[in-house]
Amino acid sequence: MHRWSKAQLAIFVGVMVLLGVSQSGVAESRPNVLLIAVDDLRPELGCYGESHIRSPNIDALAASGRLFERAYCQQAVCNPSRTSLMTEMRPDSIGVTGNHSHFRTKHPNVVTLPQHFKKHGYHAAAIGKIYHGVFPDGASLTKWDTMGDPQSWSVPAMRFGPRYYYTEEGIAAAKVIYEKVYKPKNPSPDDWTHKLVFGPATESPDVPDGTLYDGQVAEAAVKTLQELKQQGKPFFLAVGFIKPHSPHIAPKKYFDLYKDVALPTHTEFPAEAPSLAGHGSGELRRHTDQPKRNAIPNKNQQRVRQAYFACISYIDAQIGRVLSELERSGISDHTIVVLYGDHGYHLGEQGLWGKTTNFELDTRVPLIVRSPRMTAAGKSSSSLVELVDLYPTLAELAGLPITKQLEGQSFAPILSDPQHATKTVALSQYPRGGGLMGYTMRTPTHRLTQWVHRQTSEIRATELYDYADALVESRNIAGDSPEIVAELSRQLATAFADSFASSTPPRKAKQEPVVVNGNDRTSFEKAKVSLFNELETKIGTWTPISGRTIVDGKHAKTERQCLQLTGGKETSITLQLAEGIDTTGDLTFWAERWTTRAPFSFRIDKNSGKGWEEIFKGDKQIRVGRAFLSHVKVPLGDGSIERLRFSCTSPANTGILIDDVRIAPARPQRIVKVEVVPLSLPALVGNDASPLLKLRVETTGQVDPISLTDLQATLEGTTYEPKSHTTYSGPLLDSAEHEGDSMVVSFKHVDAGLRSADEKPLRYFEACGADGVFHSANAKIIGTHTVALSCPQVAEPHHVRYAWLPFPDPPASLINDAGLPASPFSTESEESPFARRKANAPRPANNAGH
Repeated sequence: MHRWSKAQLAIFVGVMVLLGVSQSGVAESRPNVLLIAVDDLRPELGCYGESHIRSPNIDALAASGRLFERAYCQQAVCNPSRTSLMTEMRPDSIGVTGNHSHFRTKHPNVVTLPQHFKKHGYHAAAIGKIYHGVFPDGASLTKWDTMGDPQSWSVPAMRFGPRYYYTEEGIAAAKVIYEKVYKPKNPSPDDWTHKLVFGPATESPDVPDGTLYDGQVAEAAVKTLQELKQQGKPFFLAVGFIKPHSPHIAPKKYFDLYKDVALPTHTEFPAEAPSLAGHGSGELRRHTDQPKRNAIPNKNQQRVRQAYFACISYIDAQIGRVLSELERSGISDHTIVVLYGDHGYHLGEQGLWGKTTNFELDTRVPLIVRSPRMTAAGKSSSSLVELVDLYPTLAELAGLPITKQLEGQSFAPILSDPQHATKTVALSQYPRGGGLMGYTMRTPTHRLTQWVHRQTSEIRATELYDYADALVESRNIAGDSPEIVAELSRQLATAFADSFASSTPPRKAKQEPVVVNGNDRTSFEKAKVSLFNELETKIGTWTPISGRTIVDGKHAKTERQCLQLTGGKETSITLQLAEGIDTTGDLTFWAERWTTRAPFSFRIDKNSGKGWEEIFKGDKQIRVGRAFLSHVKVPLGDGSIERLRFSCTSPANTGILIDDVRIAPARPQRIVKVEVVPLSLPALVGNDASPLLKLRVETTGQVDPISLTDLQATLEGTTYEPKSHTTYSGPLLDSAEHEGDSMVVSFKHVDAGLRSADEKPLRYFEACGADGVFHSANAKIIGTHTVALSCPQVAEPHHVRYAWLPFPDPPASLINDAGLPASPFSTESEESPFARRKANAPRPANNAGH
């Protein structure tokens, strides 16, 4: 055994003391970090030139630090943006491109920003919303609202309860939602305050600041700063505020700061932009006081904007409390302060409310940094920077090593020179359904966005915007600027090279854009014909939960296979939606009921993480017929839907067939066609001219429907020159009834009776059977107002039509005694009033299963 001499021991102890002093000195010399995160805050602040906003504390921070005029998030929604910042990996790299995933699932060993500081001697602590999880465990039906990352912190993160509402109206609405979503048994009066519920979109309770969540965050941050000062150890303190995220709630005194709030400007969706670039504003529409569809009323718009502004001022006051305590404690000069918004926000601009786009208003964020050794404090920077750059920047400012995982670039040099530029482009992305990812690149002057089908690397749509005149995109100029698109496309492909499925740059699809109506459909063609436990499709995973569900290879609306819920006591199947599916629009599918016998029920429920809620009841709407007669359209209007459940009860081995399932995002309504159609009005018979004109207006989209005023403005100044053969319509379809193997069609407006226009047999009548295939029919006038039809190819006619497509210019074979032609019609067309009456009429009983 080696024995130490007294001299050796003295030397050893002396060295250890010196080492201890040295390490302590290094630790004490390192600056503290105060990271302030604000949820859904766009750069609408006094310091950003928005004089109508009261934000004195944030403005003061900007005056003593560096304001970044062009800072961008990596994805405009909470979880991916925050995850990217905290791991310093872009959304594709970390594997988080939606709110319902956690980065450690695919990257369990990744070192986060606070974890990196903790590993180097810092005390790391969190208060409020830093990662996506914001409330204590158990406060929500879904784990995503409560998830955090314990590995990041030295002590457990501090979070507060989910209560939002304090006014009588807000409490009443919240309780209704609570009981509907959580279905409690014998709840106590205050149980709802412990669960996350969404009632009204705004509220202005007359309460102290500390009553609300963010007031509690500020109070806890003040106390924590006081405690940290006593530790004598550098700290990394993250403080997260949840407002102005919806619901937009702040104490009344902050609402009083904003009177007569203006309506939004630049409200038109960008011309020539693909519809998938937008959304249906589901984040606002989910609230109980907002319309699920159609236009947001002006008074609602003004109230929401007022509430958002009030929340900014409320949060500014809380930030002021924290910064005042930092100053009072005497450690402000030794602390790096960062304030950022996790993404931007739309408040009615471009017809959008909320985030989740690649547009400037959603990707651009406020960012202010103050460092103890910075120069030219108060000067702003116009350099492009990204939130993903914060990790290496803070590590450099604190003298910590840079980890190998980092994908950002330190902008620490800008804190010494506000004229310095660290990069020339900023990158963001946002997914849409059908395997599409919108990759976007912001340059100092332009933005290029390309919607890439990731499996094939095909570019399905391209957007290019020039910001020379304004920061709100108004027109996609990609078609006018092929040279710019080509140049920026090469840069974009290089920047996102690792994100595309192939190793080659993305290739252009034959037609661009392809996606105009939403997500890829599910037609069940690739599935094995049989029972199944789980079925993967483009829009998600189907999982039977009760009864018997099969892939049917004998029937289909399109191609050869469909899904059959075979009925019985109850057959249910859930659809777990694939990541990126946009549920702000409509669910559509073709369906066929396989029996007329009772009992029969069919319903669809949605689950947005807060329990099941019925959204469609099809007991009387799904029709019996082998030709998939029912085209079902279910408005979703909720961007937070995670799962759908289809349930059917019927006699055994019958049930319902489903095919061609689609989920399409909501799109702003647009006029695509206006045409003149025949007008039938007896008072006009014999006149040479008419003061009236009947128009058929075709539109696409369902968000913000076009009003008559808008239509008038669209048509104003146009003229219509009728063709020389134009006449006023005479006979109109009144009814159509089966009589054996014939169909008897009755007309109104027949004058003295019906007759053939040229004394020849009637032409242009067609009939179809259950297969939906039309054949030419024999037509004969019976009496004064009816026509009897028969067709050798159709044993039992289901529908009849006259002068219908493909006739481009409806011929006049059937006229009335005044010589006026009959109007074209089809009993199958949804445009026909007769077809709508027929669809709603009770069907005759039939005891045969089908």
